Amino acid sequence: MKTLITLALLSFSLAIGAQSSNWLAAIEANSVRNFEGYLYQNGNDINQCVDVEGQDYHLLVVALKVKSNTLFDHILNNEALDLTAICTDKTILQYAVEYGEISHVQKLLAAGADHNQLSPDGRSALDDAKKYNKPVMVCILKQQ
Repeated sequence: MKTLITLALLSFSLAIGAQSSNWLAAIEANSVRNFEGYLYQNGNDINQCVDVEGQDYHLLVVALKVKSNTLFDHILNNEALDLTAICTDKTILQYAVEYGEISHVQKLLAAGADHNQLSPDGRSALDDAKKYNKPVMVCILKQQ
């Protein structure tokens, strides 16, 4: 199973590495300094969407996707972060539910993520927790 996850992350990294090596390198290295340097040098804000294989993702979602916990926490604590941002088809909270990261879901909720926020197609994080068969997430979201 670890091999599959490693291969999936490697594949994901290779697919986006050529087009966005600066932000990706910072995220994969869990380097706050490099990430902040990237944002400063490129005039980008913390809420930007970045293209990954033809689909836009919020930087916080990319940090989640590649399991960069240090940068996830750093981005989450940025005062300018918009937790309601939707880059393509899901909320940030929905991605955390999909990826099964209980601690990230809890951190997002504690930071003010709206568990009732709907994606453009009308789904909530609770809908996705049920869809992806995440019973712990269902309980956490129902308690909100």
